[in-house]
Amino acid sequence: MAFPRLELTIRSRVILLFTLLIGLSVASSALVYQRIAGIGDSVDQQARGIAGQMVAIDEQSELIDQQRALGKLSERVTVAQQHMGAMQYWYFHAALNADMESLDKAQAASEQLVDELAAMVAADSRLQAEIAEMTETVEQYRTLGEKMFEFFEKSMMLMGRSMAEAAREQAVSLTASLNDIRSGYQQREAVLTGGVLEAGETVRRASDQVAISGGAIRHEIDRAGSVSLIMAGALVISALLLGTLFLRSLLRPVRRLGQRIGEIQADNDLRGSLEYRKNDELSVITRAFDQMLARFGGLIGHVAASTMARLETRVEAVAETIAGLASQSQSIGQVVDVIRGISEKTNLLALNAAIEAVEAGREESRTTVQRIRQCSESLGLIDEKAGEMRLLNQQVAQAAAEQSEAVSKIDENLINLKRQIEDISDNARDTGSMTDSLASLSEVLRGNISQFRY
Repeated sequence: MAFPRLELTIRSRVILLFTLLIGLSVASSALVYQRIAGIGDSVDQQARGIAGQMVAIDEQSELIDQQRALGKLSERVTVAQQHMGAMQYWYFHAALNADMESLDKAQAASEQLVDELAAMVAADSRLQAEIAEMTETVEQYRTLGEKMFEFFEKSMMLMGRSMAEAAREQAVSLTASLNDIRSGYQQREAVLTGGVLEAGETVRRASDQVAISGGAIRHEIDRAGSVSLIMAGALVISALLLGTLFLRSLLRPVRRLGQRIGEIQADNDLRGSLEYRKNDELSVITRAFDQMLARFGGLIGHVAASTMARLETRVEAVAETIAGLASQSQSIGQVVDVIRGISEKTNLLALNAAIEAVEAGREESRTTVQRIRQCSESLGLIDEKAGEMRLLNQQVAQAAAEQSEAVSKIDENLINLKRQIEDISDNARDTGSMTDSLASLSEVLRGNISQFRY
């Protein structure tokens, strides 16, 4: 089963081309957006990992701060123990050596110990009761130390040793209390250290999660880049293919129309048409061209018919004119012949008359001479005859002059007739040349018009 061929206008083709290109662009954008959305999810996951990491770091920092605070408290315990050791040493040194300066140093150390205990309470208020008891023990130690110094100074060795034993017990009690406080701090430090380690582990896990998220982001970015490149290549290839198909669909009918117009021009066939059957934008041009060919063919036909009719009429008129001129030329020729004959006869008569008059004069002269010879008396008669001869000669001369004038007039009339005949001949020649030109022009026009089919 043959499917009907779909005919699309140029506008429909352009709309279809841009629709396909826009569709490809939208599909490309959708895929890239999908990849970007995946990157966004990975970024969100990484942000959550970073947030957890920051929380763990804050907790770790707080634990470390607490640990540092405990370290400082432990340092205060150490300082207190140092003051207590100095107090103990100087009291015993003063008692054994009866050295008043050592006693002053012992009292100064005991005051420093009390101040340090007060500082410990200020740093850790939870030790207030315990520090108060230790402060009281320090006061008791100071009292025992002073009595021990007095007893040994007075050489009351037994009492001095008794005071020394009691002071040692107080020192042991203070040391034990300070050790308990240190132990408590150390335990708390151990707990904080565990918390710091745990927080560090949390930070590590969060860092691992951030690293994983970073890898996922990198992967998604690579995929998005690949998708973008693939879609860009597909879009370019599709644009080239669609553009090529679109141009071919436009250029094929244009070339066909150009070829058809060339054939019409080569054949000069005004009866032809472009034979374009599609109903698109080019059909408007082809219909207008076909209509123009039809109108031009009709116009050429009308011009050809009108021109030929006018040429035939003009040639007939010229032929009639030439025939009339020929008839007039013959009539004028006959008149000229008649006039020439009359002129010749008139000249001949005058010449004959003149010849006859001379001959007569000669005859009379011979007769007169003979008579003169014969008789001198006939002179008078000769004179009379001579007068008659002169008169006759005058008449002959007058007749000859009149005849010459008539001949001159006849010559003038002949010259005028000749000029008229020459003008008529020139007109006839011009008419013939015009006729020839009209005939040539008619032949050229007929040849040019005959090139077209109308």
